[in-house]
Amino acid sequence: MNPFAGRLRLHGSDISRLQRLLDPLGVTLLFLLLQRPEVWDGSQLTLQPWLWVLVSCLLLLPTSGIYASYRQRSLFTLVRRVTSGWVLVLTALLLLSYATKSTANFSRVDTSLWALSSWLLLLLNHVGLRKLLRWHRSQGGNQRTVLYWGAVDAAAAFARELQQVPWTGMQLAAWFSPELISPDHQPAHLPPCGGSLNEMRLWLERNSVDRIVFSHVTRDGVGMEQVLRLFGDTALPVIYAPHWASAV
Repeated sequence: MNPFAGRLRLHGSDISRLQRLLDPLGVTLLFLLLQRPEVWDGSQLTLQPWLWVLVSCLLLLPTSGIYASYRQRSLFTLVRRVTSGWVLVLTALLLLSYATKSTANFSRVDTSLWALSSWLLLLLNHVGLRKLLRWHRSQGGNQRTVLYWGAVDAAAAFARELQQVPWTGMQLAAWFSPELISPDHQPAHLPPCGGSLNEMRLWLERNSVDRIVFSHVTRDGVGMEQVLRLFGDTALPVIYAPHWASAV
């Protein structure tokens, strides 16, 4: 097992917290580098403009949702959220400059260059990093294991779906079914069926997975209430995915 993957799993929340600090610091540093010295060193202003930038980023960027997990979300959504969060920061700074009557102190060229550079920096820090993480997962790193409960057709469809999106890092560890699966009907791309409800209960007592995905089936005396009671005892994230729906 790749030890780097284990570190990512353990320190994922730390990486998110680090990004919350790096974004405001990076944007503020660009402001200091790209603006004329008289702008951020002006004695006529009560509060330095670079402090406006720092505080606005700290308060407003998290509201756009860019620090959430995007393992199973589109990166285009992340691009939109980074953009909307940055526009919100720029709007706040513009209102502050009007309120303090300091708009004349800023060069339009310098400010436009800073706004564009900061937006690209945020995209690199979020979209670029997640592209790198997706590549790492597609190479087998930072995997998340899944247990599936459902009929053979539903399990086969779910396994194919996982194979089509390797960048999510989701791996089917085991699957169980209320139906009796003969070796002749065992799909080649699936692990062997582990059995029915009792076998699944024993397997969960001895093994660990990151989440459970199941489809609604009530056959051979196995009711939905029994399945939900078992899943409720595991304290694992559980996703209900009908055969016709996407679970990834």
